[in-house]
Amino acid sequence: MVVFLLGTVVYVNYTDTGALGVQVQFVDQANRYWRYCHMQVGSVSLSVGDHVDYNTVIGRMGATGNVTRKTLTFRM
Repeated sequence: MVVFLLGTVVYVNYTDTGALGVQVQFVDQANRYWRYCHMQVGSVSLSVGDHVDYNTVIGRMGATGNVTRKTLTFRM
């Protein structure tokens, strides 16, 4: 599963520790915050300040953090 959106990265956790595991948070042009969680370790190559557009791969579905199977959590 691949996710596409538009904004600027404001937070990245590359490890599987913590409740939400590997995650990326970014803010869009309307100042809304978006977060993708539980992604696969090693699937995120973004850094804070990076700009994402509709062609940017955010990450891949994984099983990091407090989950028991592959999942992708989206929070707005």
